[in-house]
Amino acid sequence: MVRPRFIVCSEGRSIDKITNLVTFYNVIDQLTTTISSPEPKQPVFFGLPIHLSAVWMRERDSEKEIEYEAEIRLFSPGSEEPAVLHPDNFRFGQHRFFRIDALIRPGLSGNETLKLELRDGIMRLECRIRPVGETEWLSQDYPIPVRVNRPKSSDAETGSSDE
Repeated sequence: MVRPRFIVCSEGRSIDKITNLVTFYNVIDQLTTTISSPEPKQPVFFGLPIHLSAVWMRERDSEKEIEYEAEIRLFSPGSEEPAVLHPDNFRFGQHRFFRIDALIRPGLSGNETLKLELRDGIMRLECRIRPVGETEWLSQDYPIPVRVNRPKSSDAETGSSDE
């Protein structure tokens, strides 16, 4: 049996090459952006890179060589379908823990089709795994509150703001 241990999103991370221990920098607890246009129809696109790490644990008596498929899914506020960002396969082998790391950089290499429009709400990053050939996923997710600040029409014209 496999269980989720933790999932974290940050602006940066460092992995010690000898111990494989991870240090996370600027853990993301919310995304807030302020734009200059008061137009509610003007899209605001997400461009901040996010380092996602999800750790899974295998029980001691579980099969070590089962192959798992994994994927990272991003659910953005107001979007019906998630973007699948990081499909991959892995085995635990002799290790009890397995860490899935992904660098999510919208609009850049590997994610050319990902143009994430920000809206107020909750963005959710999900890491899910299952044994290859199975239908049921195990998952863990990381919710990120999103807030888009737009100036009032009169503030945009005069250049002032209440904040």
